[in-house]
Amino acid sequence: INAEYMGARPYGCSDECWQEVVTKQLDAESWCARVQQGQTHESAGDVAKKLSFVDRYLTLWIFLALGLGLALGFIPGLPDFVDRSLTVNTTCVPIAIGLILMMYPPLAKVRYDEILEVFKDWKIMVLSLLLNFAVGPVLMFVLGIIFLRNEPEYFSGLILIGLARCIAMVIVWNDLAHGSLEYCAALVAFNSIFQVLLYSVYSYFFLTVLPDAMGLASATVRVTLGDVALSVFIYLGVPFIMGFLSWLLIRRWKGDDWYFNKFVKAISPLTLAALLFTILLMFMLQGREIILHIVPVLLVAVPLLIYFFLMFLVAFFIAKALKGTYEKCVTLALTAASNNFELAIAVAVATFGLHSRAAFAAVVGPLVEIPVMIALVMIALALRNRLAFPLSVLTRRLSSAPFSVLVDETRRPLDGPAASTPLAAITYLPTLQQVTSSSTAASPHRERSLNEIASYISQRLRSGEDANLVFICTHNARRSQLAQVWAAALAHYHKLSRVQAFSGGTEVTACHPNTVATLTAQGFRVISGNGPNPVHEVYFATGAPPVKCWSKRISNPHNPVHDFCAIFTCGAAQEACPAVAGVAVRVSLPYEDPGQSDGSEDWPAVYADRSLEIARDLNHMFVAVLQGL
Repeated sequence: INAEYMGARPYGCSDECWQEVVTKQLDAESWCARVQQGQTHESAGDVAKKLSFVDRYLTLWIFLALGLGLALGFIPGLPDFVDRSLTVNTTCVPIAIGLILMMYPPLAKVRYDEILEVFKDWKIMVLSLLLNFAVGPVLMFVLGIIFLRNEPEYFSGLILIGLARCIAMVIVWNDLAHGSLEYCAALVAFNSIFQVLLYSVYSYFFLTVLPDAMGLASATVRVTLGDVALSVFIYLGVPFIMGFLSWLLIRRWKGDDWYFNKFVKAISPLTLAALLFTILLMFMLQGREIILHIVPVLLVAVPLLIYFFLMFLVAFFIAKALKGTYEKCVTLALTAASNNFELAIAVAVATFGLHSRAAFAAVVGPLVEIPVMIALVMIALALRNRLAFPLSVLTRRLSSAPFSVLVDETRRPLDGPAASTPLAAITYLPTLQQVTSSSTAASPHRERSLNEIASYISQRLRSGEDANLVFICTHNARRSQLAQVWAAALAHYHKLSRVQAFSGGTEVTACHPNTVATLTAQGFRVISGNGPNPVHEVYFATGAPPVKCWSKRISNPHNPVHDFCAIFTCGAAQEACPAVAGVAVRVSLPYEDPGQSDGSEDWPAVYADRSLEIARDLNHMFVAVLQGL
């Protein structure tokens, strides 16, 4: 789920309504109003507004590429020239390059340090194994008998498609459908291993042994483990190595924030560009033959259509019945429905010949699969907006902090704040007590800024109004999160109940793991959620409600919309926000980015120093507020 919307629950919003908000990434205020009016589905316009111009018209771009490819295919001599000059053995080099470049950005996005967690969900892994290597091949065999019983070569090509489990383009379809990149990477790796071990055995069984046993025409298929391994290496291994090395080396060099928010964003358009190029080239090379031989195409296309839709829907709803989140359901369904057409074509050509009917049937596979998978992506997104999915299970990583927090262990983080506790019964963490008892002065170059914030707070409190502090940095991942937590804890400690602390950024990333680790090491107790942008509940005292931390934009519904104090903790955010709507006071309070130490041995010390520096400055400010009241 997109945790950016957590914490913005409107008054009167029911549990069912709120689950819709956080699981479907809806605007809380407008959705709750719509529910109250009986309009319980997100409109197509609402979904479209969330997409960029390119993403909004993705289907149009794909079908334009398809149409242009078909047109180029009718230019005399062009398809033959490209095929002869750019094909090595059975591999068309430009298509191979297009497929590799197409899969590189999604594989570079994967958080490889989280993949091992995927294999702990044994139900999904077992279900994927059964669907891909039992249900899928048997279903394709049955469909082949029903539709192509009297066409043994077309039948053979169809079976080769059904046996080749997808290891490549499914990564792209999964990315477009907002599935789990980590699950997808794990499942295609799973498929690749089983494919190398079993494809030749399956091919012999389903094309020779089983047809003979049923009295059908059979074929002798010779495919070695080396053939399959080479296909897997070219179409999965190469982009996987590129993606993994990018994640490992560039992230270590530049840090998580820069890698995921600069580099990954920069290479992401490469996926669509390479996809359009690949589609154009495939339809240029084979489109003319498809149109001129439309009857055989339909003979092969009909069982393929049934197969793709049936496998997708069966896998999706089985995963949903097993209480899978949307991300898991769509990833499992797409991996079950799609196929490794590169391997199927290579084996069909090597076994039956380039101009055989079996090779023709294998070529029809991807030409049918591409538009069908586009349709399945659209169906998946529609199901996400129409069906209720469970929230991601929130994992509680409880630290061994040196103080006791009175938390009901059965309570979900989305529930309301803990019951109030008499101030006399409140016990604050030792680090907070040390900060408040310290006589260390504030940083001299921030004295003026801290006084401006103190003046804003004093004026608001004298007038009987809340003083809302919004700490801002670019990614809302480190400094602004630390400042929000310390401001909330110190305001509570100094009994300034009308001072509220918030945070935001100009981009959405996640509260950095090193930020969470630093707070934990300094005595805060943190209950963390799952997902790419989890919510962290940070407790600083017994009986006090937690501070909820996750990365969000300044304009997030959780943040105040007027008369707040905007406090910029980094210069980049200050420059990126020349104007902030609703701000009463704008203050620059920059701190050196601890993220520069990410990946080094001394990052714990750097983060700890920065956290305590922020804490001391804010404590000095609150003392000034108390003295001025």
